[in-house]
Formats: sequence, structure tokens, C-alpha cells
Amino acid sequence: MNQVYVFLIRNDVWIYVLAGIGLFWYLGQLIRARQSLRQAMFGLERERGQIQQRRALTFTLILILVIILVTYVNVFVAPTLPSDLLKPPTPTPDIFVTPLSSPTPIGTEESTDPQLAPTVTLVESELIPPETIQESSEEPTDEPTPPAVIGDCQPDATITSPPSGAQVEGRFTVFGTAAGGNALEYNLDIWGESTEDQWLPALEERRPSPILDGILGSVDLIGSQDGIYTIRLRVFDADDEVIGQCAIQVDLKSAG
Repeated sequence: MNQVYVFLIRNDVWIYVLAGIGLFWYLGQLIRARQSLRQAMFGLERERGQIQQRRALTFTLILILVIILVTYVNVFVAPTLPSDLLKPPTPTPDIFVTPLSSPTPIGTEESTDPQLAPTVTLVESELIPPETIQESSEEPTDEPTPPAVIGDCQPDATITSPPSGAQVEGRFTVFGTAAGGNALEYNLDIWGESTEDQWLPALEERRPSPILDGILGSVDLIGSQDGIYTIRLRVFDADDEVIGQCAIQVDLKSAG
């Protein structure tokens, strides 16, 4: 049953879109069938209109139940599922994309060390926004962009998935912990290519804590420019003071 829940959670957007299109279509069929029944003068026309009306009504109710089911799973079931169950699977290396070592020329002695395929390591200093590396020589504005130290996380404020430096697509789920003795609420912010050098909220509003190694929220970057984005978690106490903070960076690559 958990696999069904995971499928609904990971594909909720497409299910909503397809159900909405189907609902629009069958509502139109239902309206046309009722109009046909009102105008029917013969028994055969009336019987045909009743069949069309029952079919349209049946599919309309089914699609409404699907929408209700997906919403229920996302709101009530998803927070109770184990965090490991919803984490994205580890990507399998593509042998057609991973570069291989150059062949050894004839007559050249081969090295005894095994040749491994080169890997790409995201250097932390290259991902950190310029504002966090050095102070700007320009005069400060009224609302300067606050710094975020990548990887400076505490046990009570940490992001476990996606890992810092991971490649993501437009919409993904953030897992982690937002807790602490005085923790009251938490929030997720975004800084990157499409945020015009400022922090933008990733959630519609702050959410109550504690969250212990669970779902912190979903980040929607669909339509945003590809590039490096910083995801920041902040935990607040009852006095609206930040008592914990964690920041990671992800590499947005649009699908296709």
C-alpha cells in the first residue's frame, strides 16, 4: 500500500492535471446530455440521452474521488510515511554520458594503476553566492541579501535530502529536521538565478515544528532559469528569533 501512496505523492501534479481535463470534458458531456433529454420527443432519443447522462455522471464522480484521494494522501498520509520511503532513488550512471579514459597508444607501457572514469566534484566555494565570500564594495541597500553559509547546519536544523550539490528538476521535496527546545515554526527560502538577488519564500507560510527527519516541504522551480540555487532552512522560536539555520545548494536542470 505504501507504494501506492508514494506513486500518488510523486505524480500528484500530473494526476491533478489529467483529472481536471477529464472533469471539464465530462461535465460538458453531462450538460449536453441534460439538454438533449429536455428536447427529446421520442423514446429512443430519451433513452440515448439517459445513457449519456449516466456515463458522464459516473466518470465525473470518479474523477472527483480521485482528486479527493490524492489531496488526502498529500495532506494526511505523506507526513506519516517513513522519510526513507519518499527519498528519490540514487541515479544510475549512464555509460553513454560518463566520459571514459583515452585509449593507450600502441607501444606505450600501460599503467598498473586502474583507470577510473573521471568524476565531477562540485566545489563548495564556486557555488556560494558572491555575497557570502567577500564584502561588496558598493554601498549597502535598504534590504541587503542575508548571507547563508553552505553546510553550516546543526542537528536541530538540517536538510538531509536533496544533498548539497545535487542536480534537481523543476519540483522536488525537501527532507530534514526543524526542531529545538524553543522551536515554534520553520520556513524554507530560495536564492538563485531567478530570484533577482533576494531570498524568496519556498512555502506559502511558515509551518509548525518540530519536524524530525521528515518532509519539510516541496520546492517548485518549474519555469525558473537553470543554474545554482540555494535552499535555506530557518527555525524560529516564540519571539520570532532564528534559533537554527541550514543551507544547501542544488543545480537546477530543466527536464528535456
